[in-house]
Amino acid sequence: MLLLFSALLAAGTWPDPWATQGSGDVEIVSTGQAVELQEILVQDKFTVIDIGASWCSPCHDAARALRGYAEQHPDTAIRVVSLEGEPHQSMALDAAALAERGVLPWLLVYGPDGERIYGGPNSDKATKKLDRARRKL
Repeated sequence: MLLLFSALLAAGTWPDPWATQGSGDVEIVSTGQAVELQEILVQDKFTVIDIGASWCSPCHDAARALRGYAEQHPDTAIRVVSLEGEPHQSMALDAAALAERGVLPWLLVYGPDGERIYGGPNSDKATKKLDRARRKL
């Protein structure tokens, strides 16, 4: 994986981790523009907001895991905030403010009622929090 990203860096291209088509409720809501997080929550569904970048290897891993999760859980929507450009350009877009502490990916998970149930970089923890919240409904 590291060699692949090194080759892409040398070539100056980065694939979007959400570019592949799949089933599930997934939508890219921003490619670097400011967003109001409360406005992109999906009513009556769990919403995962994935803040990441194409040049971020862990973002690709999170995207794969979250896409699979959304395909298996129709009550879960994924909304993607993709930071465009090379790493140094994206950080100029105030990624630290968007992603709290500047960690990518940064995942925000909200319940159907709009209450935040997780914020962090770990897709496994995010899906476990989702499962736990789903059992409480």
